[in-house]
Amino acid sequence: TGRARPVPQGASPAEAYGFVGFVLTGVLFVLYLLWAFIPDATLRNRFGVFYYPDKYWAIAVPVWVFVFGLYGAWAYEGVNLMSVKPIDHEDLVREVGGSIPVGGKL
Repeated sequence: TGRARPVPQGASPAEAYGFVGFVLTGVLFVLYLLWAFIPDATLRNRFGVFYYPDKYWAIAVPVWVFVFGLYGAWAYEGVNLMSVKPIDHEDLVREVGGSIPVGGKL
């Protein structure tokens, strides 16, 4: 009865994958910012990077993601509004299985 349960050692796979994803996301974001803000000539001559996307995509992709996010929220609201019954629908005013007091008794 006084025996303590063993404490697991190390991280679970979910914790490890989460940490790797967190670090990788940060590194990729820093690389994205460097690519977006460093001039093309510096990338080519100083760092020797010759193949990279046009700088247009540094603005276009975040804008498209934002617009699709707004559209998704708008569509979600629209789908929910379509599934709501009208205010005068009989299911909203009729009580099913309830008891109505008659003559002062329930």
